[in-house]
This record gives sequence, structure tokens and C-alpha cells, in this order.
Amino acid sequence: MEEKLKDTIVLFIKFGSEENIKSLYENGLIYLNTIEYFQNLEDNGVRGDKFEGTVNIKNFKNTDELKLEITDTITGKKINFKPSKLQLRHYDSYPKGNLYSLYCIKQSDFFNTDELIIDSKVKDFGTHALFIRNTKIFIAKLTAEITKLNMSYKAKPIEYYDHENINGEINLFQKIQKYKYQREYRIVVQNNKQEPLKISIGSLKDHSEMFAINSLEDLKITTNRIKHKT
Repeated sequence: MEEKLKDTIVLFIKFGSEENIKSLYENGLIYLNTIEYFQNLEDNGVRGDKFEGTVNIKNFKNTDELKLEITDTITGKKINFKPSKLQLRHYDSYPKGNLYSLYCIKQSDFFNTDELIIDSKVKDFGTHALFIRNTKIFIAKLTAEITKLNMSYKAKPIEYYDHENINGEINLFQKIQKYKYQREYRIVVQNNKQEPLKISIGSLKDHSEMFAINSLEDLKITTNRIKHKT
């Protein structure tokens, strides 16, 4: 019988500009942008996500009996066509709240391998990275500061889904499979104001290291393989 292991977080990585990562490393300065910002950000799908704020998706696979009609409201001319497939997405019309994201490496990532590969696409996030070893202290400090602001929050790893086949409700801790390489851990802060938050949790020098992203090609994340008891 296989023993079920708790899937703990072993490492956070934050990517960004040299200035922002240095500020995080030295002063613990954390910037949480709005949900609306990420929904509307146009950066070729690096940070911006048109699915952000989606609350429901409906995919129509059998469109044989489905007909769409487009009407020109000025001339009254109508155009009818049959789509080969159709997807309807319902968005939160005025999404409120702030997001903070981290690259997350979990214990389960090493269940079947001794080495983890960081996708080269993370280079699109900036020039530098901060490896945060003590993930519990980091989250504890961040959430403590959020609580001091009398704000509520939720924090957990993102689940990735197939947006072309899913039918049903979607929440802020679900993203399409295109972004799976980001291994995202997300903190969502409820905020009635549409404005960014800046929070300082103090220096991270005692439990983190700063790297240039180009050096990631020379770094290997390895572990002794976790053995399952039977």
C-alpha cells in the first residue's frame, strides 16, 4: 500500500527586473497589482492573461444544429453562419482584488525524477531571479502584513486546465494549460479599491539568493529521489 505524502513547497522563485528583485532581496518590497491589470495587460501572454477573471466557460463541441446570426443595426442586414466550434466565457465584469505570484517547486515535483528543469520561457519575466529557501517564513511575513491592513486573502498553488474541453465554473486559482510552465503559487487579496498594493516584509538576505536569469542555464535543481513505501 502506497503511503500518501504531504505535498510541501520546498522553494519559491520570483522573476523580475534587477531593480525589483534587488528591492525584494534587500528590503522585502512586494508589489501586488490588480486583477484587472493582468486581465488587460498586453504582453504577448507572458504576464497578461485574457482568461484572468473568467468565472465560467462553456464549450460547444456539437455545433451541427447551432446557427449564429449577426445583424447590422444600421442597415438591418443579417449574416448567418455555422461555427465549427464555439466557446462562451463569462467574466467578472469588475474584478476586484490584488494578485502576487511566485514560481513554486513542490515536493511532488521530484516523485519521478531527480532533476527539475526550469522552462527557458521564464526569461520573459525579467533579467533576475530570487530563490527563496524558507517558504514558510516568507508566506507568514507576507500574510501577516496583509492582515495588518485588515484585508482577507487566499494563497495556494494554481491548478491548470484544458480550456477547450472544460465546462463549468472557474476561479482565480485556475489557469489554462498554456501557463503550466510557470508553476505558479498565487496570493489573492480581497480589495474593494482598484489600486496596487505595496507591502514590505523586511530583508530576505538570510534565506534567499539572487541570480541573473541567464545563469539559470548553469544551475541544476536536484534531489535524492523520494522513495514511496509499500
